[in-house]
Amino acid sequence: MLLLSIVGLRQLYNMTRNDLLIRQRDLEVRAVGVDALIEAERRRLMFLRNFAKHQPGALEQPSPAEHRRLARPSMRAINFAARW
Repeated sequence: MLLLSIVGLRQLYNMTRNDLLIRQRDLEVRAVGVDALIEAERRRLMFLRNFAKHQPGALEQPSPAEHRRLARPSMRAINFAARW
């Protein structure tokens, strides 16, 4: 009877330890997933911050196509000037 109790308690201890190890592993996997999610969000926010920093300057300056268009006169202006 004593041997049966000892074996039963040992089995209960092993089951409890195994359950705790499984839960610990699950929590570690979740923690890694949360860390990856936070890192991805941090990179996205840094991109948005850098984009927002450069956006006002881009709106103030004409685009390269507009800059070329403004640098040389249009054909309408040349034809209009040639008539006078």
